[in-house]
Amino acid sequence: SQVSHIAFGSQHDWPVEPRPYAVFPFLLWAALRFGPVGATTASVIVAAYSTWNAALGVGPFAAPLGSGADVAL
Repeated sequence: SQVSHIAFGSQHDWPVEPRPYAVFPFLLWAALRFGPVGATTASVIVAAYSTWNAALGVGPFAAPLGSGADVAL
């Protein structure tokens, strides 16, 4: 959850801005450690968090302008 917040959350004043790819090692770890159920659960959590932040207009997947339907698409 913290990695999702760093990758998909609001902008930070860090010299290097983490991108959505920062989540992939943790998704791989969940897949190797917990099998298909863990990989699916971790993917759903990351997808829900990134979709929620995009709907709020925050993060790398947020649309610059448009309605809520445009952001969802």
